Parts: sequence; C-alpha cells; structure tokens
Amino acid sequence: MLPDSHRDLLERPLPAILTNHLGTGRLQVSVVWVTPDGDDVVLSTMAEFAKARHLRERPRATLLLRDDDGRWLELRTDVTHDPAERPEDAVAVLDAIARRYTSRAPHFGAVVPAELAEVEHPVTFRLHPVQVATGTADVRTGAAPVPAPVPTPPPGTPAAPLPPDAVPLPATHRDLLDGRTPAVLATVRPDGRARTRPTACATDGAALLVAADDEALTDLATDPRATALVVDPADSARWLQVRADAEVTLPPGASRHAGATTAVVRLVPRRVVCDAIH
Repeated sequence: MLPDSHRDLLERPLPAILTNHLGTGRLQVSVVWVTPDGDDVVLSTMAEFAKARHLRERPRATLLLRDDDGRWLELRTDVTHDPAERPEDAVAVLDAIARRYTSRAPHFGAVVPAELAEVEHPVTFRLHPVQVATGTADVRTGAAPVPAPVPTPPPGTPAAPLPPDAVPLPATHRDLLDGRTPAVLATVRPDGRARTRPTACATDGAALLVAADDEALTDLATDPRATALVVDPADSARWLQVRADAEVTLPPGASRHAGATTAVVRLVPRRVVCDAIH
C-alpha cells in the first residue's frame, strides 16, 4: 500500500506527527518516534500517558512524515494493541526505537533518566494504514501546490479580540509563529478520520493563523474544530499544539468549494499544550 515514491520517509528516522482522537471529538497532535514493519508502523509510548488511553478507546490515528524537501506521507490508520504484551517485549520495542533515533539504548538510562522506569511503563501500538496520501509542499516559500505564506497584519494593527473562554498563546513559543516555521493542520474528514497537512502559519497577536487548502476547508465546513502543531526545526521535542475553533476567511470572490481555494484560517485557541514530556 505504501507508494515507493515516499516509502523512504518512513524508512528514515524522521520525527513523525501523530494525530489521535479525543473523547470530546477534538484532535490531539504530537511528535512521536516510530519504526516501520512492512506496511505497518510500530509506535511505543507509555501506558501512563493520555495518548495510550486515547488510542485504546478510539483505535484509529493519522501519521504524517515530512522531510526538509517538502515531501510528505500521510497514513490514516487503524490501531491495534496486544493486551497480553509482555513487559520485557514492550521494553525491547522501546529500546529499538530509541536506538533508531538516537543511536543510544536503553531508553531508560541512555535517553531519559533511568529512574523513570519505576513510574513509566512502555506499551506498543501497531498502526495499520487504510488510506494513504502523499505530496510535496514547500511551506516556507509558498511554492505550489501549497498555500502561500500566511499574511501577517501590519505592525500596530490590533488583533481581533478572543472570546472570553479562549486561552492565550504562550509567550515562550511565540518565536515559532514568525511566519517562517512550518506547521501541521489537522482537521476531521467527513468519514471521521483525521486529515493532516503541512502548511504555513503566523499569528495576529492573539490567535494562530494558518493557510488551508480546499480539502481542509471542506472538512472545516462540517466540523470547525481543528488542531495545529508547530515544531521547532532545531528541537523536535519543543512544539506548540493548539486545539482551536476555526474562523475561515476566503479570498475576495472565492467560493469555499471552488477547488484549489486557499484561505487563511484563524484558530481561536481552546487548549494549548507545549513540548514533549521528556
């Protein structure tokens, strides 16, 4: 099922973007380490992490891999977990993935402090692709076929006020919203699965601005809830996840379903999560 043109993205130790479904209907998007096994993808996380609980309760996820040339591979997957997995087998999978990404093992002791093994217990999930999408997108220059860089308001332009129940974007990660750092936009497709796409992002001072293509606009017309993830290019453990309500602004004269439409989407933050746990 995986196309030969983009299979190398999975075979290389690239940080992967995992999108899973929350009980509220929103999407959680985070950076993970994975390893391929044929057409499947193996993911190790900790049983104590919320991500593990969500994957058990709603066993489907979308995985996105991208490289510095703008090539991307999206896998919409069903997720399985062996409840009889032996602890030593789960540790072996975790150590193999740690070695793949860092050339160090074991995970507890060589990658994270050894004492964390007393409170964190690895669990393995297998992702089975059921839908695959590929593309090439230079979100840094706006080259076709990706949306052009998001226009930022002129200096001194006041941002539209946020609703009283919105949350602010943290000052600690504002440097990632400079209009030059790529982002990932996750929306819910009509079939209920998550769609993830590389895109451009910026901020108007209060909310996150992202560029959305025609497919994302179609999703947002049905469900305006979206999640964006912006990852520090110099440190994949430093990122900003914004779960938001989307406000779509179409270009003058454009139709939402006109095809090849690009719009600026204002994401009103409802929850903000920063950085990997370790």
